[in-house]
Amino acid sequence: MKKSGKLILSATLSLVLGIVLFVVGMGLIDWDFDKLDTTEYTAKSYAAAKDERIDRIYVDLQTFPILIKAGDNISLDYYEATDAAVSVKLENGILRIAEKYRYNPFKTGLFNLMRNKYKFVLTVPNGADLLLSGPNCDLKANGIVFSKLDFDVVNLDVSLTSCKADVLTIDSTNSDVVLTNCEIGRVVVDSVNSDVVISGGAYSDIKVDATNNDVSINRVVVKSVDLSGLNGDYLLESVTLDKLSADALNLDANIEIVGVRSEFTIKTDGRGLPREQTGTTDKRIYLEGQNCDVTLDFVS
Repeated sequence: MKKSGKLILSATLSLVLGIVLFVVGMGLIDWDFDKLDTTEYTAKSYAAAKDERIDRIYVDLQTFPILIKAGDNISLDYYEATDAAVSVKLENGILRIAEKYRYNPFKTGLFNLMRNKYKFVLTVPNGADLLLSGPNCDLKANGIVFSKLDFDVVNLDVSLTSCKADVLTIDSTNSDVVLTNCEIGRVVVDSVNSDVVISGGAYSDIKVDATNNDVSINRVVVKSVDLSGLNGDYLLESVTLDKLSADALNLDANIEIVGVRSEFTIKTDGRGLPREQTGTTDKRIYLEGQNCDVTLDFVS
């Protein structure tokens, strides 16, 4: 018992000493956690010549966030850091932006707390293809017309506002997607953990497939919506559509369709789902699940 008591006392004293050192250390930097990031950042820029042809842009960033802006010519304002080397190359009409991150806590600290203050700003003309790849990407764009958007990123955080595109394809492990007042032909999201919020705008097809699938669609005009997952949490509010397929093993869905119920053929597979019916048009709704909590309403 005496030995056990000494060990407890020693551990308690070590904990107290650690807390004291932490408080003193943070006091020396005025409790500004950003100062824990000792990385040095150097501003850089790239601008394509007016006569240079750029058909596609590949972005492979690991730690830096990126903001997309519209402009007449392609340019990039970016940063190099003591723990990251960035290359910008134009070859055969393809602009490649790549970051090689080197984790070195003894040189630059344990944290990249300042990264959000050093955003990459990519200016693109309307009609460009944008392709993203890499382990992490935090991207925002507003009011840009793209041709093709293809994001193959492990951890993706993307926000598009008032943007247009023929197609948006996302392949990720963890995806956080926000589309606001966009006009996009086909949207395809394939993820493990998906959080998709689509508000306003017009689409041709929306397809989201994820193990844990959290989808919210609000006041959108779309031809077809296809949602599937192991755990599905779906919210559709005032959505105008012709076809809807929503399935999950554990299905939790609140669905509000703009239209007349009698026009839709409703098919279901599982317990606790809305009643089936044969509609007067080719509009269709299919619902499937084993553990279901589903409401289906129609509004004019």
